[in-house]
Amino acid sequence: MLIDLIAAHPDDAEAILGTPGHANIWPTLETPGIGPMQLASLSLVLSGRKPTPEAQSRVAADFVKLASGGDEGPWLHRMPDEVVAALAHLEEHQLDDAAQAWAGADDDVAHRWGGPGLASLLAELSALAASALAQGHGILVWVCP
Repeated sequence: MLIDLIAAHPDDAEAILGTPGHANIWPTLETPGIGPMQLASLSLVLSGRKPTPEAQSRVAADFVKLASGGDEGPWLHRMPDEVVAALAHLEEHQLDDAAQAWAGADDDVAHRWGGPGLASLLAELSALAASALAQGHGILVWVCP
């Protein structure tokens, strides 16, 4: 599954969905395997809450679908503002601990991104979120099966 996190205004959702090569226009971070469920577990870890399957599902439900390419995708969801803010305020000295906690809470993340690559991914996620907030944008999650 292809997943991109895009710093953009939600009003741009239809344009993003209809633009081949959206990464050439909007700031984009490719995050294969890191979709709304995995971002929900990250949100719970960053907020100090226990990432149970029920809590993860509740947070993931807040990723509102903005646009759809049909049953076969792609789909575009808006990351909840509190998740964007938590990522934007993640400090460098917190990256390793947050990465370990996230990998420990989410088997999918540990399997695909475990090790030092996860802290690097968090640093990139944090920078994208901070940039989006500074511009008054959000983070949109583009998912293509």
